[in-house]
Amino acid sequence: MVSKLSELQYLFYADCGKRIKRIDSILKCGEHGITANDYDVLYQEFDSLYGGAKAACFPELENFFFALAGYARFLKRCLPNLVSERDMRLIREGVDLVTAGESGQCSGIEENRERLLVFVKQLSEWMQRHSKGV
Repeated sequence: MVSKLSELQYLFYADCGKRIKRIDSILKCGEHGITANDYDVLYQEFDSLYGGAKAACFPELENFFFALAGYARFLKRCLPNLVSERDMRLIREGVDLVTAGESGQCSGIEENRERLLVFVKQLSEWMQRHSKGV
């Protein structure tokens, strides 16, 4: 019999794949600019992944998705000013860490745990440095 935690983790991985696909489509469609609504959707997807990671007892992912949700909200507050390509690349880098480059698959989680922690720290530091102007 599969333990309850394993079931939750399995469900989290399945949900993660679906949400990452939605995030990917926003990032691809938004190459010419992302709207305030797109940032809201990014926030909602990352926030849902944060909640799922918390329920499935993935503390590194919990922190990671919480940071990305906050970053999406931060970028929305930067509007109507243009958000730079570098700013958006940070979201792409985060998604790539989780997917290990495989679109829509949460296959990079285990092998990238340390890099996820470093990414969260760098993202938090970046937001602190840039929040003074917003």
